[in-house]
Amino acid sequence: MTKLFTVILNSFQNPNTGRPDVRKARVQAVICEQSSRKNILLPCIGKDGMGFNQSNTRRLLPTPSPSLIREGSNIVSFFPLHSSLKQKNAFTLAEGATHVAWSNNQRKIAFTLAEVLITLGIIGVVAAMTMPALIQNHRNTVVETRLKKFYSVINQAVIMAENDYGDKIYWFEDLEGAQTDNEGNLIPGSSESEKWFNKYLAPYMEIIKTEELSDGTFIVYFPDGSALKQAQQSTSRDWFFYPSKAKDCIEKYGDRGGSGVCAFAFIFCPRVEGDINWQYHFNKGFEPYMYGWDGNRTSLYNGCKAGTSVDRHFCTALIQYDGWKISKDYPQRIRF
Repeated sequence: MTKLFTVILNSFQNPNTGRPDVRKARVQAVICEQSSRKNILLPCIGKDGMGFNQSNTRRLLPTPSPSLIREGSNIVSFFPLHSSLKQKNAFTLAEGATHVAWSNNQRKIAFTLAEVLITLGIIGVVAAMTMPALIQNHRNTVVETRLKKFYSVINQAVIMAENDYGDKIYWFEDLEGAQTDNEGNLIPGSSESEKWFNKYLAPYMEIIKTEELSDGTFIVYFPDGSALKQAQQSTSRDWFFYPSKAKDCIEKYGDRGGSGVCAFAFIFCPRVEGDINWQYHFNKGFEPYMYGWDGNRTSLYNGCKAGTSVDRHFCTALIQYDGWKISKDYPQRIRF
């Protein structure tokens, strides 16, 4: 046992047994060692002993090895790790004392401004590289989810309408939208296609708003932010579905634009027969635009890749063909 520990041990007597209290002595030795390592002058042990609250100690460390002990003074503890320290005398705590205040002059560990700025710069570069991809993936997921949901909901409405009105080939009509007066203003209530839609399909769908547009078509909005619009005033056969922000898409690409980007083409024309171009629509419900399709994915891909957004009607069918997923080779970039 080191001389320091021996000195401290002899100073801690158990009043009941008269023997040295080993546990208290070891704790006091730890205090002495820590004070030396932190370059702080602390009271260690005096001849008459000192008060110490043992409950404040969480664990005992190994007994320190002093390089210099001066007996007969109030404190004896110097260590090789801190040979630059000069010998100092300290005081003995008053009897019954339980706490020692540590000085705040030790060196604080912190990042420099340069280190913080470099870290923030790295984070910014990584964010700039990854955020566009994350945003695009989110948009793709929104389109996939809402396209699939709309396809299910609109065709459920067709089936329920058939339960009430009979086979769809009997109640389907290809009708015009709103008419205009001599001054070019829309005539309220003149849209036959809107009346037809409100009778046969709207009662079986959750619609939060219906609006007539300046081109004579009408648009209905769904609770999830998507919308369905009559593609053109002259027919109720062609439709555009907007997964999100329909007005922004129309404003940017026009009433019939944005196909495959923010608008997705559907056809409801169950009564046409005898024409091979309509084979994927005859006696069907609302289906992705497949007029004239030859049955090959390559044709859908090429049709979706067409030069203008007005001609990209095969994009909806391409997504359906791929399991309502926007594949890696999807030729357009989803925007809304």
